[in-house]
Amino acid sequence: MSTEGPTLPPELVTAILSLLPTHTFTSIRTLLAFSLASRASFDLASQSSLWDAHLHARWPSSRPAPSHAKQAYIHRHLLDTETSRTLDRLTSTPQGRIPAADRWLCEVGPLGRERLRALICAPVQDELQPWFERDARGVWRGFEEEGEGEVKEDALCRRYWAQEMLGLLGRAEAMKVWARVARGEDVSFEEGIASLSVFRGAEMGEVTSTLDSLAEACAAWPGYASVPADDIPGRCEAIVRFMESEGFGPPEDNEYHAMAGHYLHLVLTTHKRTLPMTLCCVFVSLARRLGLDAHPANLPGHLICTVLGTLPSPTPPSSSSPPITLPEPQHVDPSQRFQRASPLIPRPLLLSLLPALGSPDPSLLGPAPTMQMLFRAALNIRHSIRADARTPEGDLMEAVYLSSVALYRLGPALAGGGLGAREPRGALEWLAGVLAERFVLDVGMVEREMAVGDELCTGLAYAGQFEAAREEDEEMPVPRRREEGAVIRFKVGQMFQHRRFLYTAVIIGWSETCDQSEAWIQQMGVDRLARGRHQPFYHVLVAQDGSARYVAEENVVLLSSLGRAFEPEEAARLVRERREVGRWFGRWQAGEGVMGRWVLGREGREIWPDDVELDGEGE
Repeated sequence: MSTEGPTLPPELVTAILSLLPTHTFTSIRTLLAFSLASRASFDLASQSSLWDAHLHARWPSSRPAPSHAKQAYIHRHLLDTETSRTLDRLTSTPQGRIPAADRWLCEVGPLGRERLRALICAPVQDELQPWFERDARGVWRGFEEEGEGEVKEDALCRRYWAQEMLGLLGRAEAMKVWARVARGEDVSFEEGIASLSVFRGAEMGEVTSTLDSLAEACAAWPGYASVPADDIPGRCEAIVRFMESEGFGPPEDNEYHAMAGHYLHLVLTTHKRTLPMTLCCVFVSLARRLGLDAHPANLPGHLICTVLGTLPSPTPPSSSSPPITLPEPQHVDPSQRFQRASPLIPRPLLLSLLPALGSPDPSLLGPAPTMQMLFRAALNIRHSIRADARTPEGDLMEAVYLSSVALYRLGPALAGGGLGAREPRGALEWLAGVLAERFVLDVGMVEREMAVGDELCTGLAYAGQFEAAREEDEEMPVPRRREEGAVIRFKVGQMFQHRRFLYTAVIIGWSETCDQSEAWIQQMGVDRLARGRHQPFYHVLVAQDGSARYVAEENVVLLSSLGRAFEPEEAARLVRERREVGRWFGRWQAGEGVMGRWVLGREGREIWPDDVELDGEGE
C-alpha cells in the first residue's frame, strides 16, 4: 500500500465518494478499490458517514452504531452471501437440505430476511414477469448485485426454496414467542395471536403495521373522535362500531369453523367476518393503541373483552392526564354473540351466567393471560381441522403443524403436563408425518426448540419419523424410469383438462398402475373405469384451487388436443396459490407450437429423467 495520500483536499474526496449511487454493488467495489490506494485513502473510504447510506439502502432495517457502518456492512454482506449459498444448495441437490437449512437458521436467521425477500422477487421469464411484478408491488426488491437482473436457470425452483427458507425463519420466530409465553414472560395478546399467521406465510410485522393503520383510521373516524376521552364505555362501543363499518363481524353459520378465521393477517384483509377470538384480538389491539387498558377475558364458551380503564400516556406526565381506572371493568362483545343492541355487556348479567357456563369464578371476567388465549386458539384450530372438510390439503398441513406444536408447547405449562399428555400418540405421528412431507426444512429447528425430554420430542422419536426424514434427506432420490414395454402416454409438466370434471391441472408424477390402497380403490370406484386399475395414474395439481388429485389416464385430455393454451396469468396464479409447483418445475414454457407446459427443475429432472424432453405434446 502506498504511503502517499490523495492530492485533493480530504473534504472534496469525501464529497465525491458520497455521490456514489447506493443501489448497486459497483459503488462498493469503487470504495474498496479506492481504499487500497494509500493509508489516507483507506481512512477516507472507511468513514461511517459514507457507508451508512449504502448500508441502509441495502438493508433498510439495519441500525448499527454510528461509528461502525463499514463493519456492519461487511458483516451483513457475508450473511447475505451465506443466505444465497444456502439457497443454491437447496435448489441444486435434494441431499442434505435439513442440516443446510438448520445451519443457516442458526448462523444467519432473521438477518437473512431482507435478502430472501429480494431473492423471492428475482426476475422470472418474460411470460410470467408481469404477474409476478403485480404480486411484488410494495415489496422491497433488495440491493442490485452483479447479475441480479438476469433470469436464472430454474428461477421458479429458487423462488420456491427462498419462500421455504423465509417460512422456516417465521416459524422459528413464532416458536420463540411460544417459548416466552410458556416461561411466563410478558407477551401481548396481539403478539401471541399474530404468531399463528406465520404458518400461513405472513410476518408478524405485517400484522402490526396493518393494525397501526387501522387504529389511525379509527382515531379519525367521526363516530370515535366525537366521544369524550373520559367516556370509556362510549369509546369502547365506538371502536366496535368502527370495526363494523370496516366490515368486521361474526361469521355466517357455515363459516364458523373456516380455517382462515384463525389467522389475524387474513382477518384484517380478506376474512373480516370471523371468529370471536380474532375479533377480540382486533378490538384489544385497536383499543390499546387508542389508550384503553383492554384485555381478552377467558369466558367459557365465548370470548369477550374486558376494559379496566385507560393506559398511562406515553407523553410526559406534566402534559397528560393521569390514567383512569374504572370502578368496575367494562365488558365488550365485538362479535355480539349475546345479540344485544349494544356490544357492551352489563357485568351483573355476565356474573349471573357464569354458573351455567360451568364456573361461578368471577375472575373469568378479568384479564386472561396470553398463554390461555394462545392455547385456546390452538384448540380452536384443532377443532376446525376436524370440523371443516373444505380445508385445502396445504392449509390442513399448516394447521396440523401449528396446533400440535402449540398444544404440546403450552399444555404442560398450563397444567403440569396434563393437557399435553391428553393428545393421543397418533396425533404426534400425524404431526411428524406432516413435517416429513411438507416442512422438511423445519426438522432440525423443531428438535432444537423443544426441550429435551419434552412430550413432543419423545413422541416424535417414538414415531421414528424424524429419523426417517433425516435418512431420506441424505439419500439421492431414486429415478422413476419408464420401463420397457410400459405405455405411459403423458409426461410430468404437461397441462390437461379432466375428461369428466373439466378442471385444468398439471401432471407432477405418475405410476404405471393405480398404487393406492385397496380400500381407496374400492371407495373411488376405480374398477368401474373403462380401463380399471391396470392403467397409468397421474399425480396432479389442479389449477383452479391448487388441490392435489390422483387421475386415471383415461380421464386426461391434453390442452393441446383441445386447441387451448394455458395462459401466463393462469400459470402465475398456480405458482402463487400452490407454490410447491416451484419445487418440481424451474420455469413455464409457452410459444409457437407449445400450448403451455412446465419445464422440470433440477430435482424434477433427477426423479423423472425420461420426462425431460416432450415428444411434441405427448399425443
